Amino acid sequence: MGGLGEPAGDAPGSAAGAPDGGMSDQVVIGRIGRPHGVRGALRARATGPTLAGLAPGRAVSLQLPDGGALRAVLAQVSGAGAEFILHLEGVATRDAAEALRNALIRVPAEELPPPEEDEFYVRDLIGCRVVLGGREVGPIAEIHAGPANDVLEVRPDASPPGAVAPPLLLPFTRDAVLAVDLAGRRVHVRGDLVADPDDPFGDRSAPRTEPGPGSRGPEGDLGDDAAPGAPGPA
Repeated sequence: MGGLGEPAGDAPGSAAGAPDGGMSDQVVIGRIGRPHGVRGALRARATGPTLAGLAPGRAVSLQLPDGGALRAVLAQVSGAGAEFILHLEGVATRDAAEALRNALIRVPAEELPPPEEDEFYVRDLIGCRVVLGGREVGPIAEIHAGPANDVLEVRPDASPPGAVAPPLLLPFTRDAVLAVDLAGRRVHVRGDLVADPDDPFGDRSAPRTEPGPGSRGPEGDLGDDAAPGAPGPA
């Protein structure tokens, strides 16, 4: 989530519906859901703590499902945890709210606070290469939030022709992760987490027509501004 590029900006006073700029350095902090009531209110689900801290008058970028982008200004934010009700300036009807369903709410990456010790943003971990027991096995394609801990989804560098290799799923905990080297783009993991460290992805000779478990879901690798991603107790 987020790379080098021109941020969309957050000029106060912008109206919903104004075209937005580039999204390449924007971080997803929530997703808009179905309308709430008939006066333009929107349900939204936060991906981390940032959305809860935004005050009325704050401008955000909206990435629409069709690829378009808008700049919108928050008129009111209410809710707690991950579920919120938003009111946006210029959005006053249920139809207008419905048009924004499934839009991603984004803010410039530089506005996020630095992570706590042993915490990492998902956007920083995606693409890092996993070193399993001293052997480099592939890049982190996604990070899945679980009830007990996050899970790294690692994809092999290459698959045999006609085959779709299942991903390697590894726990992201203090017990499993030996070191996270963001500067070197490496995550070092214990080798004994898999049955055969020399062939961690197993037998990939049989062609597959469907992705394996833990493959890309509807959220894709858009990321999460909270990205607990922190190794925690096993």
